[in-house]
Amino acid sequence: MLSATLLVGAVILLILLLVALVWKFDPPVRSNLASGVIISWHRSGVPSEARQWTWLFVKIDDGRTVRVASERTAQPKVGDRVRVQERTGLFGTRKFFEMPN
Repeated sequence: MLSATLLVGAVILLILLLVALVWKFDPPVRSNLASGVIISWHRSGVPSEARQWTWLFVKIDDGRTVRVASERTAQPKVGDRVRVQERTGLFGTRKFFEMPN
């Protein structure tokens, strides 16, 4: 009886661990391209790093304002138009990335 309970507990723990891993990485199921205008931006990371992430706040043409991950090396300008890829994950989470021109 005790070994059956341990086995069921281990299976439940394994299932929860797999769900947590999938949730963490959340593989994209579909993606859409959109265009928009930069309304503000913020650079994150240590200035001495070779690559810094820039967070762009973009007003997409459909009216949404989203935070977009960008690997720009040059400082962005407010008002510039950018192409944005919207990735919808397995659990419905949305992530936005700048597409290079």
